[in-house]
Amino acid sequence: MKVILRHFILSTLSLLTMVGGELALAAEPYRIAVNDATLNRGYRSIIEQAFGKLPPTFLATLPPTLEFHLKEGPGRPAEVEGDKVFLRAGLLNAYLADPSDVSFRKNIEFSRHPDFRTFLVAMILHEVSHIFDHKFRISYREQFDLLHSRHVYAADKSANLDQNDAIPQRKRGNYFVGRSVDPYEFKSPQEAFAVGFEFFVLDPSYKCRLPAHYEFYRQTLGWSPSSLRCDSFSKHYYINPSLNGEEAFEPQIASPKGKLYAIHYLVAGAGKGMMSRFGHSMLRLVYCDPDREVATPQCLFDVDQHVVITPAAAVMDLEISQMDGLTGKYPSSFYGALLGATTQLYNRIEERELFSIPLTLTPAQMTELERAVHESHWTYRNKYYFTVNNCATEVLNVMKRAFPDMAQLQSSYSSTPFGLLDVMKQLGLTSDVELEQWRKDATKRFYFPPATKALRELAKFAADHMKSPEVNDYMKLDGAARRKIVHASKNSNEPIRVARALGALEMNLLLKRQMDVFRAVVKDSSLRTSLKTANDEINSQHQSWFAPPTVLSIDHYGVPSNDEIEDIKSNRKAALEKLNSQRTSLFGNLKDSSAQTKEQKLVLESEALIGLLEGKDGEADKK
Repeated sequence: MKVILRHFILSTLSLLTMVGGELALAAEPYRIAVNDATLNRGYRSIIEQAFGKLPPTFLATLPPTLEFHLKEGPGRPAEVEGDKVFLRAGLLNAYLADPSDVSFRKNIEFSRHPDFRTFLVAMILHEVSHIFDHKFRISYREQFDLLHSRHVYAADKSANLDQNDAIPQRKRGNYFVGRSVDPYEFKSPQEAFAVGFEFFVLDPSYKCRLPAHYEFYRQTLGWSPSSLRCDSFSKHYYINPSLNGEEAFEPQIASPKGKLYAIHYLVAGAGKGMMSRFGHSMLRLVYCDPDREVATPQCLFDVDQHVVITPAAAVMDLEISQMDGLTGKYPSSFYGALLGATTQLYNRIEERELFSIPLTLTPAQMTELERAVHESHWTYRNKYYFTVNNCATEVLNVMKRAFPDMAQLQSSYSSTPFGLLDVMKQLGLTSDVELEQWRKDATKRFYFPPATKALRELAKFAADHMKSPEVNDYMKLDGAARRKIVHASKNSNEPIRVARALGALEMNLLLKRQMDVFRAVVKDSSLRTSLKTANDEINSQHQSWFAPPTVLSIDHYGVPSNDEIEDIKSNRKAALEKLNSQRTSLFGNLKDSSAQTKEQKLVLESEALIGLLEGKDGEADKK
């Protein structure tokens, strides 16, 4: 039976006064008058607790009276209609019966709140925030939509919307709920605002887990509920599968420890494949060595500390499908890798150039962009379309989230990496320097050339010192001819330097041949069925190691704490051992297999020659 408690009214007594033309609170607070015994005993203190946590800006704009009613039957825990808030009677009865009961979680869609009472307080804050939002329309703002990475919302309409206010319907946008503060935020922009407000007010760690969201509420409300320093979230972690072909299943964790000196727009030149012919957009976070007390241009040389953020399609299939890439079948995530791994992939394996172009940002803007990138790394997943929602648009969108006040940036668009560079030049976000000038960079910190030229120079160096012209074609020779050159290099006039040059050439061959092994196995029809089965098992059991947002337990949301990352590290060994075991069963044990493929033999051949050049003659000759 529906119970309406007409006398449960929150009234304002001389609430509003004018101070300097702005609304301010009078000294007298809300007064709660309760006549019903059950409500008095149950919800009175909970409502008082909730209203005690409301920001002054909220209290100053609530209607003169706010009625609370109990409502029987199933449904959402609470609802708001105008100036009436309806609370679910069943939840109150369950709480009165046992405040420590955690089974309440089974009767609601989802809750990250720590206990029953906190959930009830959050429920009241949630509904009251709808009243505030309905008046000021905060959730309708473009800035709010950008903050939530343009969520893909599930509902068509909401009871809290005006008749003509449709929820944004889009095929592309953030749809990842695994690290969401509450999946109910995907129902509508209005619910997203209310859910965020709950945690902004009640959870001190919200400031650290979703720093960009916290800053939005703080600036919008002119009020901050938390003084937490976020020391337990002091480290920035980025996870990415290794770019090394031999360790293709093993993810790496990048954890910069020094100060942030600069952020660069990192763009790769055109590749040979259809999907890479327009280049690739990334961001390079230039962190300093931890021993540097001040961030200076010298930090550009601390390349082992630099992190590259790359938006990319998470391809979990054996082969990349052009059709799937064009129709949004692949999820898009922000991955992180150390600069060294990135240059190895693009310069050495794919033989593509990299331009690292500084963004002209203030220290405060760098912090905002770093915050937006890090938060997106852990909380964002979109659909990757190679033509319309790709690396370039993802980099542009994360910059829009970081800089909502840059009007020209907000209206800009580009779907190609070099087109985005032109946009940045026009907006003054980069210097107006032509690519050819960057190619002349003498410091080798703003331009990373493809390895092709360097490899030719290494081959020429070895050929000159061995007085053997054929060494110039070292990379094209078969294994027997290369082995002959390796043995002869000991008699050159610079044996150590020549060995290093030949070692670099052979290592480049090895990197490419490791990738060839995987491609060959994929194309082998006799192995394809068993390979796909094993690959699907890896995806279902260990997908978290490939997709950053799913790497952590669902018990937490947003950016992980230092302790949570340590849990990953401690549990990582067992997972990787299983992955390596499955990898061995997929690709075979190269050293023991009696049925080695041509590609596998070429890998062993290069490994043996590298062993010879490193002085491991006996071991290498056995191969």
